[in-house]
Amino acid sequence: MSQYKLYYFNAFGRGEIIRYIFAQAGEKYEDIRLVGEQWPEFKPKTPWKCLPLLEVDGRKIGGSLVIARFLAERFGLAGEGDIQKAEIAAAVDAISDVGTEIMKVHFEKDEAKKDELKKKFFEKLPEKLGNFEEQIKRNAAPGGWLFTQNVTWCDFLLVLTVEWLVKMAPDALKDFPGVSKLVDNVNNLPNIKKWIEERPKTAF
Repeated sequence: MSQYKLYYFNAFGRGEIIRYIFAQAGEKYEDIRLVGEQWPEFKPKTPWKCLPLLEVDGRKIGGSLVIARFLAERFGLAGEGDIQKAEIAAAVDAISDVGTEIMKVHFEKDEAKKDELKKKFFEKLPEKLGNFEEQIKRNAAPGGWLFTQNVTWCDFLLVLTVEWLVKMAPDALKDFPGVSKLVDNVNNLPNIKKWIEERPKTAF
């Protein structure tokens, strides 16, 4: 049995998708959260000088989505067959693009620039959310998932991205019932619900 150690900050950020996958799979791991001066001390020990970092039986893997995909494939949360896995990876890219735009708005300190970024983001948002809504309809799974008849890692990433979105605009999903249902369904998966209830409370 493999031994897993996840290194990240004491935050949701880019590490939470990995924690969701571990939670859903019911796999044990060390959730190592670096604080304060621990990161500058630990940084030289990482292959790419960034977090998150996953250690698997002593070998180190960097990159949030790389780690997430690796674990999803190990734990049966990545779809079936090379074509479907590629479709899911494409959806992950689209979700990640939305997340990147959200972070640009969130961390912009100049208020005028922030307002302009937010304006452009929300002009494009209906099309982006509409793409996810249409994919949910095409898949037509009872659980409302993006692909397959069961939850996959791209569902987790969409939910975590939407959580940031609704902090900016609480009514962002009002015209997207499929996405809204997917969020509810993920959050009510027994293992995910348990993780949300028990995980450390952080500011972001």
